[in-house]
Amino acid sequence: MATSTLTSGSTVEVRINEPGFDGAWYTATFVAEVKSSQTTKKTCHKKNTTGYLVKYKTLLNDDNLFEPLTEVVDPSFVRPSPTPNNNVKGFEAGDVVDAYQRDGWWVGVVKSVIGEGGFRKFVVEFENPQEEFVFDGSKLRLHADWIDGRWIMPPKKTAEQDAGSGFTTPSRGKMIQSSAGNKRNTEVIVCDEDSSPVEHETVITRTRVKRKRGTTPKVVAKKPTALPEGSSCSSPPNHHDNTAGAGTTTTDYQHNWPFIKRSPLWAAMESCELYLTPPQKPHFSPLKEMKQDCREGLAIAHMVTYANLVQSLSDLQPNDTVDTINTSLEALSELETHGFDVGSIRDRANNCLFLKLKACKDTRKELEIELEKCDHEKSMVEKEVDELKVKMEELTVKMRVLEPKLAQIAAKVKTKEEELMRVDSDLELVVNMFAANPQ
Repeated sequence: MATSTLTSGSTVEVRINEPGFDGAWYTATFVAEVKSSQTTKKTCHKKNTTGYLVKYKTLLNDDNLFEPLTEVVDPSFVRPSPTPNNNVKGFEAGDVVDAYQRDGWWVGVVKSVIGEGGFRKFVVEFENPQEEFVFDGSKLRLHADWIDGRWIMPPKKTAEQDAGSGFTTPSRGKMIQSSAGNKRNTEVIVCDEDSSPVEHETVITRTRVKRKRGTTPKVVAKKPTALPEGSSCSSPPNHHDNTAGAGTTTTDYQHNWPFIKRSPLWAAMESCELYLTPPQKPHFSPLKEMKQDCREGLAIAHMVTYANLVQSLSDLQPNDTVDTINTSLEALSELETHGFDVGSIRDRANNCLFLKLKACKDTRKELEIELEKCDHEKSMVEKEVDELKVKMEELTVKMRVLEPKLAQIAAKVKTKEEELMRVDSDLELVVNMFAANPQ
């Protein structure tokens, strides 16, 4: 990308060609063009070339979670920020889109549309590995490639074209050691309310992903590459006729739910990754105190609340207010009474509170040092003021002593002036007499 199109402070997007980030574009601010001698990262491989110094807006420094990550990148990995997509609700099956997840934009294809009107969700398919996630329209934009200074939009993808499209999934795989001592292939996934996997049962493990580039710590899940046998999306039983709503099934733990599961929303919700990692098995016992007709709706509301909290707590930043975190913790406590497993996301909130506590202590220490300096300066100024007051009192005493003397001198001056006037008058008479009687 030519620097003539960039000025300091321009918003750009940067592609990170590293494991765990490949294929995603991250929003950043262009700072300056620098020489290769200033390049400290391996993104600029050639010598005697220039790089772009950028400051990311969503990636944070590993050494300081309060500072955005700043680094030098190869200019070929930088493009202008695309024009905002105003038609966030108008996506159709086959559209090639960018989906916002894990702080970046990932390329995928819209497979289907769920719901109608303003409640529509979009199922987006990714490749490498092949997965599907559900997104809200606000998290999607039409995909375009920056080629020769122009935005080029690809055509829609048909079912025949989907195979081998090469779109990268926003979850990267690596080998881990399981609790049983054997290794298995897993993929790290960060879930939110608008980007939920449509399929695959998962096993939860809370870990902090060691990323080569900075970011805030998040609660993540490890997903087996193979779907465990016997997994299914399930629903609570009908306590009256043992017949669940159309398209729903029940599992053992749902037989004690205090309502009949009829809504078709259950199948979509229970297939989402965020309800599977960790496995959510709410009992909804407190709903027994509610009216029968309201119980299922309230249960769905609790499911949505859980998804919203996963999203909001995953997006927590060190500068978020304590009230925001406390409100989320209170909501988690409420969900816990309904049987939700909130331990991992509560740990995330508590970790942010710990970071804020540490930051507040550091800030308090700095303010105490500044206050001590101000107190010292204040005491010095007060001392000077006291000295000036003493001098003013001394001068006031001298003025009181000198004022009578000044009055006496003024009286003498007046007397002498009157005598001088008489002498001048007499002198004038004498002069006139000599002039009248010359000898």
